[in-house]
Amino acid sequence: MKGKLLLRRFLIAAAAGLGIAFAVGLARGLFRADGIQSLYRELSNAFLAAGVLLGCFGALRYCANQGFFSFLSFAGQRFLDLFSRNLNRDQDHSYYTIRKKSTEKRRPFAHLLLAGVLHILLAFLFTLLFLRLAA
Repeated sequence: MKGKLLLRRFLIAAAAGLGIAFAVGLARGLFRADGIQSLYRELSNAFLAAGVLLGCFGALRYCANQGFFSFLSFAGQRFLDLFSRNLNRDQDHSYYTIRKKSTEKRRPFAHLLLAGVLHILLAFLFTLLFLRLAA
């Protein structure tokens, strides 16, 4: 069951990466390529951009799972408490409780990292094809 869920998340992330690669390819003139060599170059650039984006989102989610950004949540709550009219507000807004709450809510990140690595490998493949034709 858990493997099917990971596969489904991976396929969704890979499809999103293909959409990103397609958008980058359109922006860089993928369909106006004048030869196979420039087509491979543009495909390499498009898949590299998608892979880096997906990989960075996965890395950010991993950092958030470890509680790296919980200080921002703590600072935001303390700032909003300054403007609250509720005088009987909960006084248990310590950094420890907020960090503990944020690390309990773990979000999956492996599917993003795997999809990012797949797109980077595709970019590497198209780079090799481009360099093979250039030689």
